[in-house]
Amino acid sequence: MKRHLLAGMGVMIATIAISSLVEASFDRAPEEQRIPGATSTNTPTATPTVPDLFMPFMAKEPTRTPTPTATPTQTPTPTSTATPAAEQVDLFCSIPVLAIPDNDPDGLIDSQDVDVSGTITDMDVYLNINHTWVGDLIVELTNEGTNTEVTLLDRPGRPPGAPPSNLGCNGNDVDATLDDEASDEAEDTCDSPPATALRGRLSPNEALSAFDSQELNETWTLVVSDNATGDFGTLNGWCLLVTFEP
Repeated sequence: MKRHLLAGMGVMIATIAISSLVEASFDRAPEEQRIPGATSTNTPTATPTVPDLFMPFMAKEPTRTPTPTATPTQTPTPTSTATPAAEQVDLFCSIPVLAIPDNDPDGLIDSQDVDVSGTITDMDVYLNINHTWVGDLIVELTNEGTNTEVTLLDRPGRPPGAPPSNLGCNGNDVDATLDDEASDEAEDTCDSPPATALRGRLSPNEALSAFDSQELNETWTLVVSDNATGDFGTLNGWCLLVTFEP
């Protein structure tokens, strides 16, 4: 993939403890973050928070193998078996609040360095994007350590090979958790204004399981590109919700 880093890009990386997730939020004012001159038909919504959609995962307790109890009369003495490391769940967020270049396939590039080591067993991605006509958007996530790339969104509402006249979903904004296990596909979702076009839990364009068994302690890069003229937007923030074995 052709990439370039945007100068002056502000990245704030937050590793959020499970006990404090409900306090994390994206503090944004919709009017202030809309690019001057942009036209939008969406109605401003309440300030989003790191989604409650994550909470069922945060409540998930890993299965622990009970430590064997030796029987006094047993001969020979049983060999103790090491208890497998319990899975952990953590949330890693970047909140850049940066404009997405209009009609630029190179797009906006935002990276975060995860400094926690472990083997990934499951990953979900939360996206918060203000953008009119989300059918313009392609969103890709890359593990820079392995060069593994997953396309999360590929011009929702626009089938592969569609003619140029098919411009995809004409709804506005993304406030969604992309999850391989979700029943509704992001590519086929398009809620009309004033509702958010892509919201709730949706399955990504390509499976996030491509990252399973990879090392978490890497640089993770999100690219958001606008692929048509006339509509504008902002990447407010994105999060990785990762289940991993330390």
